[in-house]
Amino acid sequence: MKDILARLPCLRPPTWALLEQRLLEMLETAPRTILERYVARDGALLWPTRPDHEGVDGLDDAYESFHNWPLLCLTRHDEALLQLCKREFEAITHQFARYPTGFGRMMVVHEYEGGYDWFHQGEGYRFFYDLCLADPSDRSQIQRACHYAGYYLNEHDLPEPNYDPHHRVIRGPYVGSTGPNRLVFGAILPHDLPRAYGRPWPQVLAWWIGVWGLPFQDVPGVSRAADLEDPDRAEAMVRALRERLGSSDTVVNLAATSMVANAYLLTGASRYRDWVLEYVSAWRERARANRGIIPDNVGPNGIVGECLGGKWYGGWYGWTFPCGWHSVGPAVAIGAENASRLTGDVSFMELLRWQLEALEEQAIEVDGTIYLPYRYGDPGWYGYGQGDGRVLRDEQGDVLWRNGWFDFRPPDPSILAHLWAMTMDPADRARVRRLVRAGVGDSIHPEHGKDLGGHEAAWLAFLDGEEPDYPEEILRYDLGLCAHRLHRVMADREDPTAYSDAYLQVRNPVVMEALAQLVLGAPLPIYNGGLLIAQVRYWDRRLLRPGLPRGVVALVDRIDPAGIRVHLINLSTSRDAEVIVQAGAGAEHDFTEVRYQVPPDGWEPSWPAGLWEVPVREERVQVNEPWLALRLPPLSEARLELGMRRWVRPATARLPW
Repeated sequence: MKDILARLPCLRPPTWALLEQRLLEMLETAPRTILERYVARDGALLWPTRPDHEGVDGLDDAYESFHNWPLLCLTRHDEALLQLCKREFEAITHQFARYPTGFGRMMVVHEYEGGYDWFHQGEGYRFFYDLCLADPSDRSQIQRACHYAGYYLNEHDLPEPNYDPHHRVIRGPYVGSTGPNRLVFGAILPHDLPRAYGRPWPQVLAWWIGVWGLPFQDVPGVSRAADLEDPDRAEAMVRALRERLGSSDTVVNLAATSMVANAYLLTGASRYRDWVLEYVSAWRERARANRGIIPDNVGPNGIVGECLGGKWYGGWYGWTFPCGWHSVGPAVAIGAENASRLTGDVSFMELLRWQLEALEEQAIEVDGTIYLPYRYGDPGWYGYGQGDGRVLRDEQGDVLWRNGWFDFRPPDPSILAHLWAMTMDPADRARVRRLVRAGVGDSIHPEHGKDLGGHEAAWLAFLDGEEPDYPEEILRYDLGLCAHRLHRVMADREDPTAYSDAYLQVRNPVVMEALAQLVLGAPLPIYNGGLLIAQVRYWDRRLLRPGLPRGVVALVDRIDPAGIRVHLINLSTSRDAEVIVQAGAGAEHDFTEVRYQVPPDGWEPSWPAGLWEVPVREERVQVNEPWLALRLPPLSEARLELGMRRWVRPATARLPW
């Protein structure tokens, strides 16, 4: 690979560089603070709090507690943290293999989720995907990735395989290492909820529906949440869920493509790519036949609405219940991204674009804020979720329902940013500008969500030259958020016997939005199971490990179809740094030419006159490959203008060397 020596001295480090270095220093110690206090010596979690725990839910929350730790390792090299991440994944996997579900199996069987929906599996296994990307040469991780993917390629001996290749459907909303779990799906509400809330299950079901709304408007005797407090009516609703949805594929299963794509990135085996393309293409065909709107359910014979009276909506974690676009959008984005990354063909992203166009057609503007519908369903009762002030309501106070669309709320910028990051299409960028206000909040409350992100619109405005102070603002924001969580940890007096499955999630101090955007040129990975999309990633050339060497900071401050600009600084006063810069998270792009500035030959700093003045001249080097080697002497910097040819090959996790 081409070698470049950064000969430009860094005489006045910019504020963003000092803030980034401080955030990296804080994040270097924060994970260890959590492990020392909230995790057993062998890596086991302190939840479940009872050795006789029984339940279906919770494995995803255990993994989620560390979801962004490997991403930190991808940003700044930290071998010790990487090994701790591997220990935690192993410990959680083995710990949860001890807990029965109450349905004749354990939560983890053959080191993999026994059977659960992909809204939750996607959340949990994000930890695993980035762990593989952070050390793609680890043979045990490669074997595990292939083992996991094999459950969707029908490579394991199961009583009933998870996937039907003839109809191109996953055989139910709950799948895993024991096959489709229809029994668990049909009984999870009455079985698990009383254990979680200590109340009779009809009351808990009524409360749950009061939060999310009715999945069906045609169950006899059930016209609102309160009706479900009657055990017979509650049983009728659960029976309808089981009969209508228990054997149908659901759109949220598109998140399973990440598990298979991960195996492809590590091995390059074509069978993994072929499966992803087959499954995503099936859903794209169904969306095209439905005027571009993706159906949320497909019956066992491959027919949309087969178990729902022909309706394209109403599937599990689909357009109607419980989350609508909050679950449909990430799943569609994940599937489209994975098909694109494994082929280099970004036309698959049209599947996501169709959905956004359909939602925007229904948009409502109120006081300058755009509201998009998140859900679609039959006429009926929509008086749920009274505490959510972001949702538009009608004169009666019910959730606004209009021509089938309801749950109008401001759009989340994350999915919009992901579409642009994949396509670089100006029209996709303009959609973000139309729909979402830019700006970084001054307060760290409320936190955006479990991803600890939400500032994609402001980040894109910075890349357009409209928010020049964004790097400093978002770094201060993340520094404050990390410090706030660490202060809560120091003041924590909660009794460990009262911990819930999310006890570590709410204490996780690792905040990665600023580093992902500024260092990698990347939106945060989609929380429900997305793989990393990045303009660049870095390797420590001396240690042959992922991430920037210690003392080095980076800022991607321009991204466009022709290339990017990245500013790298070695803040160390004594150590050289050798960095490999890679085009794309999976070397899917090529650098064409690099332009950078150097001082004239023979130039030396003068004293005292001209202390800050460094004359420069430009040099150009042809690269024409995915990697570029850069040597940074102490207190030096390089502003690299990197031309790029995008999507010239399928992505891979292979090492540069």
